[in-house]
Parts: sequence; structure tokens; C-alpha cells
Amino acid sequence: MNSTVAYLRADVSHDLGLGHISRAIAMANALGRRGVQPVIFCRIIGREKGHVFRKLDRNLNLVKEIHSEEEFFSILERKGGKYLFIDLIEGTIYAEIIPRLKTIFPAYRTVCFDTFFDEDLKFDLFVRPFFDGTATAKNALTGLSYYVFPESLSTLVSSKIFPKEIQRVLITLGGSDPYRITPVIVRALCGAHPGLRFTVVVGPWFASVERRELLELAAQHGNMECVVEPGHLGHLYLASDFAITSGGLTKFETALFGIPSFIFANNRQEEDLSMEFSTLGASVFMGSAEKLDSQKLMKEFEQLLAQDIRFGEMSRKGRQILDIHGGERVIEYIQQNLS
Repeated sequence: MNSTVAYLRADVSHDLGLGHISRAIAMANALGRRGVQPVIFCRIIGREKGHVFRKLDRNLNLVKEIHSEEEFFSILERKGGKYLFIDLIEGTIYAEIIPRLKTIFPAYRTVCFDTFFDEDLKFDLFVRPFFDGTATAKNALTGLSYYVFPESLSTLVSSKIFPKEIQRVLITLGGSDPYRITPVIVRALCGAHPGLRFTVVVGPWFASVERRELLELAAQHGNMECVVEPGHLGHLYLASDFAITSGGLTKFETALFGIPSFIFANNRQEEDLSMEFSTLGASVFMGSAEKLDSQKLMKEFEQLLAQDIRFGEMSRKGRQILDIHGGERVIEYIQQNLS
């Protein structure tokens, strides 16, 4: 892949979040280490532009904002390249642009991350954490060994002191909390466990009423603090023993840091992936966020608090199933099979 150009594509919006552009940046940096020139194209959908570019900070030289698919096609046609990596892009357009890409630019090798594209869209390679039958075995890299973590996390994980018991709890439902369950979780656990420390992440797209509620709860509970819109969660992972999170990318990140977790899903796809992930032993799937049962949450938490051996095993399993070398493995496969 030396002396070649690779383009990467990922979009950002309220619903998509920042995780996919973060992974695209990590993949671009891995390509750069192999002598490939990477460029990321990103549509920022909605009014999040200022927030997104604050989060990207030192990676801005890699990311080029685009405003339309016509602009995207024009750049690809004018510049030329060999590889096109596509992470999550805005849902109403992907079904149109992928067949068009393959028609106009048949020489490109196309790589798709995750399970967001249906079987009619033909990629040269799919990279996904679990096999779901969409892609055939010959063009799918399936397994958590191919999961790509942001560099901000990869450089920190070696500093983690792995927990032996629960003392510090991280509550992070992602950039948004559509069912506003964070205050419900806080009310269920903080008062009942004054000896534990709770850190609550307030994402950039939390409703204003939820933000106010959480800040009021932090003022009431001496064992709770709110962290508003952190640049990334790496340092919070270093300081946490246990996490309560959503069914998105964070479930993989907590496992990488050896942090057992409870997972609540915000949609059907998250439910399916979280259920499958929980069978690996690093987390407990708690069901739909929309149907959060406070009593069940409290009971499950109490049981885990009392089970040091089980807790330690969950931490160990998370570290066994994930590491920071997924991007390198993807590139090695591409070098051997798609070049």
C-alpha cells in the first residue's frame, strides 16, 4: 500500500454521534504509519459544526468537511486514489452513493465498517465486530480482534490499573440520552450507595432539562460529579471501576479498559449487538433504555457489588476479547488480499 492514497468517509450528526469519525481518524493514522496518504471526508449534519471541530482539534489536518455528495464525487474523480474506507454515513444517502461509487470508480477498493449497510451494496471488504450473515465469509473480517479504537484511548489503556472491586462508577449514555434515563439511574444508585463515587457524563446533545436535573442532583449528592462534554472518555476510564452505558461504541471501550458494565440499548440494532456482546462475559445487557426498570437495576448492581470474583472475571474477559491492534490487522489483510 506504499505511495498510495486512501480516502475515508464518516458523517457526524446528533443521531450518529462522534464515535465513527473518531474511528476513521484512528484508521487514517494507522494508514499513515504504513506510508499511505489518508484523507477523511465528513458531512456534519445539523448545527453541530463548532462542537465537532472542537473535538477533532489536532486531527483537523486529516478531516475535510464536505457539504454534498456531488462535492464528494467531484473530489474523488479529480484527485484519484486506490482505497475508500466508509464508516457510518447519514442513513438517507448511503443506499444511493455506494452503487454509484462502484460504477464511477470501479478501480477503488472499498471497505465498509460495521453492520449499517445491506447485502445489496457490494463492498470489497466488510469489517464488523459480529457476523450477522449479511456479508459472505470471503469478504468479511468478523471479530473483535478487528475493532479499531481511537488513538486517544489506545495510548492510555496501558496505564489502566484494573479494578478488583467497585468503588468508582462511570455513568455515560453517550453523546445523547434519548430516553433521559441518566437521572433515573442516578436517583436509583447514588443515594443508596453513599460510599461509592459516581461520575456522570453529560453529553453534547443532552436535553437542557436533563442537564439542569443532573447538575441539581450533583449538588444534592456529595458522592456524585458531572463531567460536561469531555473531549474523550479515556481519563474517565482510567479512574473508573464499573460503567453503566448505552449499546453503542462505549461498550467496547469499557471492555478494553477492563471495566465491567451494564448496557442499555437505545434501538433495536443496539439491542441485538449488546445481547451478543454480553454473552462474552464482560458486561450485562440490561434491556431497552426505553423500558428501564429501576428495581431490576438496583438488584443487579447490589448482586455485582457482593460478587468480587464475578466482577474480577468480567474485567479479565474484557481485556481478553479486545486490544488496540485492530486497525493494523485490517491493513495487513488489505495488503495481502486487496492490493
